[in-house]
Amino acid sequence: MILPGEEALQQVLDAYRRGEYASAVQMAERVLLRQPDRVDFLVLLGGCYRKLGRVELAIRHYGRALCLEPGQAVIYNNLGNAWRDLEHFAAAIAHYKMAIELDGAFHVAMNNLAETLREQNQLEEAEYYGHQALALCPDFATAHWDMAMVYLGKGDYVRGFQAYEWRLRYRDDLVSKRDKPYWQGEDLQGRTLLLVTEQGFGDTIQFIRFLPLLLAKGIRVILEVQAPLKPLFLANNWPVTVRVRGEEIPPFDVWCSLLSLGLLLQINEQKIRMQHAYLRADAERVQRWRCRLPPTDKPRVGVVWAGSPTFKRDRWRSPRLASMLPILRVPGIQFIGLQVGDGRRDLQAVSPEGDFYDLGGEVQDFADTAALLQQLDLLICSDTAPAHLAGALDIPCWVLLPWAADWRWMMGTRQTIWYNSLTLYRQHRFGDWCEAVSELAQALHLWQQQWQKSA
Repeated sequence: MILPGEEALQQVLDAYRRGEYASAVQMAERVLLRQPDRVDFLVLLGGCYRKLGRVELAIRHYGRALCLEPGQAVIYNNLGNAWRDLEHFAAAIAHYKMAIELDGAFHVAMNNLAETLREQNQLEEAEYYGHQALALCPDFATAHWDMAMVYLGKGDYVRGFQAYEWRLRYRDDLVSKRDKPYWQGEDLQGRTLLLVTEQGFGDTIQFIRFLPLLLAKGIRVILEVQAPLKPLFLANNWPVTVRVRGEEIPPFDVWCSLLSLGLLLQINEQKIRMQHAYLRADAERVQRWRCRLPPTDKPRVGVVWAGSPTFKRDRWRSPRLASMLPILRVPGIQFIGLQVGDGRRDLQAVSPEGDFYDLGGEVQDFADTAALLQQLDLLICSDTAPAHLAGALDIPCWVLLPWAADWRWMMGTRQTIWYNSLTLYRQHRFGDWCEAVSELAQALHLWQQQWQKSA
């Protein structure tokens, strides 16, 4: 039975909001069989197909809707989103700009445009449209977050960390499950702070450098961390209580996210540069892995080719093993595979040539990774947690970065102020690893020759 239009529209909307996209598609298509010119159903159907990953179908339905109502800014914005899903960024930018031309107060389209421009390394234009979005909607938390990425990428840490705090407005998992106040930077001497990690392992390793600044203020700290990081942090013998997420937490007075320390401790470039090695590996594990490594008279170079697939843009940042094979063909080096997790699937399809030993399958946590890194002369990896760990241990590391790298790697430089021991190799074009890998392989060949001369 075909439902009356408005009732059917509400049912499709309800199914969409519940995440029942396939059901919403069926209901919408039934209506469109009888009423093919219903723009509202075409737009909803496009949204459902986009959620289902069938983006080409979404574009087709948005296009039909636009033919029927060519002046609809919302449809242009939706098309921009769909083209962006397909990584057709020029088309996405053009559609966002058309949406803004039709509706100069469309702050969501302005922020979508700003974010897409940032992903294309066009930071100045991204900042312009981000400011426009916030002028129209000053409490637009997502726009503040996106502006934080722009500021931090440009090295503006004062404005960057201020804007970074807006993530708390939509991170219910951070703010809704604590019954104590969120720390605002007031004096806590003699009181207890629960410091909670968020986001990825690399973020935690990056920001844990600021823990000594808290301890110097006389603050008692309980550190709640991801389980694979606990053994590493315990090996550093900090005067803190370390707990894994889900474990019982001792009493505390206030709490905050580790990543809020950028603002609360007024972090600037000087405070970032003040430390070299701020983590250390567990001595017993170092000895254990030393015995496990195969003997060699060559330099040892670790290799990691992929990050966590749950990261939204992992396909952009992870070159994967096949793309890195030219590096593994450089002679005179013993390569040690340190890849863990989903990236290990690559070993089933690609067989690295030469002197390559895979030890990633034996790594249990970051204490193991740290101990292994201590045995290496160099680590080569994608933008993932081992890069941060190598930097925190002050171990040489060469990092392959995507075209629009994360804010902490800054813009267009070989170095980052966050880690003295890292060298950065960036994509020259979006999605193309060939030139960056070739540059790194050539540098590695020269590095091996220098190593051999000095051995």
